[in-house]
Amino acid sequence: MSPRAVTARELAGLGRALLVVVGELDSTLSRAELAEAVAAAGGELVVVEGAGAHFHHALPMVGKAVRTWLKMLSGK
Repeated sequence: MSPRAVTARELAGLGRALLVVVGELDSTLSRAELAEAVAAAGGELVVVEGAGAHFHHALPMVGKAVRTWLKMLSGK
């Protein structure tokens, strides 16, 4: 979630299932650069509406995104 210490280049080179969750109001990384890197890695980028970098008051939406992604990985 909100990959502050990871560069877009590092994300693009992971080569494994990847979910990146960011807050809509988080401007730590360029959203376009992040989206491009996640797409290059074959991952999924979820933007949590109304959330900042720390997801205050948005944790249920983060949990829902993670649950949905995990179900997709498991084939359910």
